[in-house]
Amino acid sequence: MIGGVGLSGQLDMVALERTINEIVSRHEILRTTFVNIDGRPLQVVAGSRPLTVDPLDLRTLPASEHDAAIEQLASEELRHTFDLSKGRLLRVKLLRLGEDKHVALVAMHHIISDGLSIGIFLREVEELYAAYTRHGLSKEEWFGPRYYRLRVIKGLIEEGKLDTNLRRVAPKAASS
Repeated sequence: MIGGVGLSGQLDMVALERTINEIVSRHEILRTTFVNIDGRPLQVVAGSRPLTVDPLDLRTLPASEHDAAIEQLASEELRHTFDLSKGRLLRVKLLRLGEDKHVALVAMHHIISDGLSIGIFLREVEELYAAYTRHGLSKEEWFGPRYYRLRVIKGLIEEGKLDTNLRRVAPKAASS
């Protein structure tokens, strides 16, 4: 799985890494690996260990080539394998496109993510990075558990990704 989030303004790499690490610390699946014990898979949740964001400077490219470069880098990330038993199943690259234009490119193994969850992860990155850099809020002020869940659910409803008109469907009668 791959996705990206645009970041604008003066880049604060410390705040970006703090953002990523805060999110990883709150979601066990982002710290999980899978090992083989006697022929059986076992899920192992690691403690907190800092994730570093790999920067890549694309500022020398003309703006007209940025989209193609991002697509190429995303394709390369998709081809780069993960080791399920070692290391992280999450990678983050920071693509610097200009002095005030950046993209955080996020790659996750599909065993820990799907299209919806990577979207939630990217939204968390965007919101927490903004909280750290623009609003000066602490994680507790910005991401109180109840308030955070309500904001995520509201965002999913507004984007049409969560149906609020759920209906029970009667099971179909068996055909003879």
